[in-house]
Amino acid sequence: MNDEVIKITWKYRLEYAGFLIAAALFSTLPIEWGSALSGFIWRTIAPRTHRHLRARANIARAYPEMDPAAREKILLESWDNLGRTFAESFQFRKLVLSDRVTVAQPGILTQIQQLQSGAVFCLAHMANWEITASVLLRVNVEAAGIYQAIHNPLVDAYVLKQRSILYRGGLWSKEDNSVRKMMRYARKGGTACIMTDLPVFSGIEINFFGTPAPTSPFPAMMALQMNLPLFVVAIRRDKGVRFTVHAEAIEAVRSDDREADIKAMTQAIHNRFEAYIRDNPGQWMWGQRRWG
Repeated sequence: MNDEVIKITWKYRLEYAGFLIAAALFSTLPIEWGSALSGFIWRTIAPRTHRHLRARANIARAYPEMDPAAREKILLESWDNLGRTFAESFQFRKLVLSDRVTVAQPGILTQIQQLQSGAVFCLAHMANWEITASVLLRVNVEAAGIYQAIHNPLVDAYVLKQRSILYRGGLWSKEDNSVRKMMRYARKGGTACIMTDLPVFSGIEINFFGTPAPTSPFPAMMALQMNLPLFVVAIRRDKGVRFTVHAEAIEAVRSDDREADIKAMTQAIHNRFEAYIRDNPGQWMWGQRRWG
């Protein structure tokens, strides 16, 4: 047993050493060069992994009418985007302080700034999704977030430290009583940023690309229970390391059937996600277990 623990520990250390080498490289290169290089590496290597098989099955489910060659082209674009996002994370401060990020509806920032309470922001894994929290900081809104912990604890600690700069209200692992912490933060007037396009097998089923998808009802439930405004956010990569932020409010649904209201709002969130993804399918993360 001890040998197994030592073996795993060294595996983590070796992975972490490789991660630090990547961090040093992409922190030094000009951001456009690093982004392009990492995108090339990911779209070259990722199609040879098991996750590509999952991504291929997912996109075939979403676009059954599409030619397989066209679907494969979208997947290569998706891997390229993920590789770029990885490299950009090492120069995120430079990215968000530059003129590389535009908000499609500037008036919505004024609306958010004038809120008397917090809000719930539902994010999709599109383009470089971490930009959302930085845009909120522009109008002095400090958000809290929930994230999926990385298996390697050394890498996880590094990434958490980097991302905490953006999530000044707190950043909690999904397994770390995150729902309770987020609710407590919201009761104090805090704003939540939640990745909402991930599968949650203990959640509810909604329709996503014409197929039932297990989904968390938490964002809609939280908005209804605390009477908080609910927004959907999607980031579009325009060219290289330039982005446009799209945000829109989701109208609250209130009837005598609370569960039906939560499901209707959760469906509305994913209807917007689907529309954004259909506009730019190569910028969404197809490799997740979205449909189970």
